[in-house]
Amino acid sequence: MHTCCDDTLQFNPVSTGTLTTRLGEILFMSDDVYIFSTGLAGFREYTTFVRAPIPHVPKHLNYGMLQSLENADLSFILFYPTLDADQHAHILGNVRSSAGNEQIHKEDIDIAFLVIINKEDTQKTNVTLVQDAPLVFIKKTQTAWQIVLL
Repeated sequence: MHTCCDDTLQFNPVSTGTLTTRLGEILFMSDDVYIFSTGLAGFREYTTFVRAPIPHVPKHLNYGMLQSLENADLSFILFYPTLDADQHAHILGNVRSSAGNEQIHKEDIDIAFLVIINKEDTQKTNVTLVQDAPLVFIKKTQTAWQIVLL
């Protein structure tokens, strides 16, 4: 397993803001801003993102969005899975090890998968979750990283 984790970056987020995104307009607070110190796979140059609900999609569906604050055209759809106790314990162990902090608890983190949506030649929509590279968000430090499972 390869992890990308560094929560030592200085962070001074904007207090609030409104963004017009390709998925609609979103309002965000400073608590919604996260730093990916090494970016995301394929997008390493972008490190500052807002986590927000997707406009016009009910929250109970467990979907959200990740919007770059550095590139208005860069946004991702996220899926927040429901994990069983063993899955959560396994991921939490990896997070503690990667962050070098045994004091991180289950309620301190959120796990999400990137959602890839493609249209096939038949105009059928194909939705895939990127399960081999989950995103981990540490709420206390507003840092995040992508765990790439090999």
